[in-house]
Amino acid sequence: LRDADGKPVSGTAVLTVYDKSLEAITGGSNVGLIHENFWNWKNNYYPGQIGNSLPFSPGNVGKSRDDQMQPLGRFDHTTHAFGAPGRPRSMSMRNDGMDDAVALEAAPAPATAKAAGRAEADSFAEAGAAEPTATPITVRKDFADLLKWSGAVQVDAEGHAEIPLEYPDNLTTWKARVWMLGQGTQVGEGSAEIIASKELLVRLQAPRFLVERDESVLSAIVQNDHDSAKTVKVSLELDGGNLQAIDGEPKTVEIAAKSESRVDWRVKAISEGEAKFRMRADAGDDGDAVERTLPVLVHGMLRQDAWSRTVDPGADSATIELEVPEQRRPDQSKLTVRFSPTIAGAVVDAIPYLADYPYGCTEQTLNRFVPAVIARKMLKDLKIDLAEVKAKRNNLNPQELGNAADRAAQWKQWQNNPVFDELEIDKMVGVGIEKLMSMQNSDGGWGWFSGYGEYSYPHTTAVVVHGLLVARENGAEIPAAMLDSGISWLMAYERKEVAALQLHVERQALREEKKK
Repeated sequence: LRDADGKPVSGTAVLTVYDKSLEAITGGSNVGLIHENFWNWKNNYYPGQIGNSLPFSPGNVGKSRDDQMQPLGRFDHTTHAFGAPGRPRSMSMRNDGMDDAVALEAAPAPATAKAAGRAEADSFAEAGAAEPTATPITVRKDFADLLKWSGAVQVDAEGHAEIPLEYPDNLTTWKARVWMLGQGTQVGEGSAEIIASKELLVRLQAPRFLVERDESVLSAIVQNDHDSAKTVKVSLELDGGNLQAIDGEPKTVEIAAKSESRVDWRVKAISEGEAKFRMRADAGDDGDAVERTLPVLVHGMLRQDAWSRTVDPGADSATIELEVPEQRRPDQSKLTVRFSPTIAGAVVDAIPYLADYPYGCTEQTLNRFVPAVIARKMLKDLKIDLAEVKAKRNNLNPQELGNAADRAAQWKQWQNNPVFDELEIDKMVGVGIEKLMSMQNSDGGWGWFSGYGEYSYPHTTAVVVHGLLVARENGAEIPAAMLDSGISWLMAYERKEVAALQLHVERQALREEKKK
């Protein structure tokens, strides 16, 4: 690493090496120039009533006749920020500029680099593979998008740093980027490209996954960058029983210099799992091979069925007919039966959520207390002992699965459930009615929210009136004046709409009469 004068620079560097194709996918790097983070800003000084930009201090806090703090530093007696004796003099400030930037010289990258990796030479001795040649062919199977990331690389006094790299099997252009932070504000960045390629290579084309019973085409694109034509034998190998080749025989193709050719094989997905396959191109004196795994998904889906039955009074059982799929997986099949003594438990469980709902439009305000009133009336009509149910504190929701004891221990909503507390329900009804009265408009209707400029909506007013009537039928005391005003607004709105509709029909009839 060198600066603008060609001198070595020491400090800390950040290095990343990645596949350049990522830039085409992402639209380029989102990392800005490092210089802008250090040099694209400045301090502004606006002189005021004091002679410098340092904070003004009235002086030292100390006992009289004791030694006081004296001015120290490069400005000596130009300020008396610490209350030093003497007359203060003004101090001028100027921008001398930042230090020179660090110029990073990237080492020249080789035009091509042999793809190094951990892949081992494969003899392809299995049936259907091509005969071995004098030149061993390495199977490329280790692929990666990111080669290296080092967040703190120490650069010595000579400007040198060594970072070990182990290249995967990608045949691509690797891009290396370095950011350097030296002494003071010495910063810089640089980049280089490293091309990993072969003169005869195979590019594999396959879907991301297959489903059992699928038929697909696997393709090998064989590229010849030699200066002469090559006769290449291309073969496909399948491991395991997940994939089956429909026409998997090796094929021989003649590829001109600086050209490419495509070879296809049809395959069928047989069973679920990870299918491993390889494609190999053998030209005698050169070759390439690629290995990949292909997920084969099950031909089916998770299925969940639910049924509900009631045991009638006087009966001791109920019947449910189940359809068990023939090709089901026993280890993933489960039958769960939950029994609830009454459906009222599910109704009771839902009340706390409505009571604690945090928002307050007209509809939500109504739905805070009306369901609690209905639930209490229903439970009393069913002659359910609310005190006994409250004491057990069990979650009776038949739609929830799991251990009953665990659910009962975790069930906190019962502690605040107003259904079991007469005073709490009366309080909720009173608060709800008072809130609805404050939200009622002067014309007797209701809008979505109360406030200046709010006007009545027919749907909202109808919902409120209906809710108040239901609450009154279930024992709640509803002010007659509020309810009558809402009903009067709905009747007036109905008369207005009927009159408008009648006028429209009459005018339409006159138009039809004139046409005749």
